Amino acid sequence: MTIKEPASGTVWLNPGDIGWGGEEVCIKTILSSCVALCFWHPIRKIGGMAHYMLPRRPAEKPPLDGRYATDAFAALTKRMSSLGTQPAEYETKLFGGCSMPPIQTRFKAAPADVGAMNAAFARQLVSEANLRLVASDLGGYTHRRVLFDLSTGTVWIQRINPESTV
Repeated sequence: MTIKEPASGTVWLNPGDIGWGGEEVCIKTILSSCVALCFWHPIRKIGGMAHYMLPRRPAEKPPLDGRYATDAFAALTKRMSSLGTQPAEYETKLFGGCSMPPIQTRFKAAPADVGAMNAAFARQLVSEANLRLVASDLGGYTHRRVLFDLSTGTVWIQRINPESTV
């Protein structure tokens, strides 16, 4: 898995992507049932965001896959470690996980509420890792545009009515 890591500018994350950068970088994404897992180091002004789709994949095997929370978290903590930092030094922020109608596929029905499942797993992940959660906006019934400014650690959220995005 590749982490998007520009020296400056804006990084756009699609589902399954991970972005990392310093104070010259902003990371953007749009969320519905997915969750954005954000980390920001207030002293070094570095951080990252993962846009994950599901809590964990059915069979864990290399390489890491950013579509799953467990793998995205592992990739982010590996990046932190490579920079000589630890997850406890970062502010953690969680966004997304909105409830959506069940989606039927020709193979099987999706879980009844993927958004609620993703949001609950994000909270569990933060709790089990003893991370410092400083902000969250999880659940509900609206999509979110997210902009994460790594110069300040500020995250801006714009709620979007799902019907207006069609």
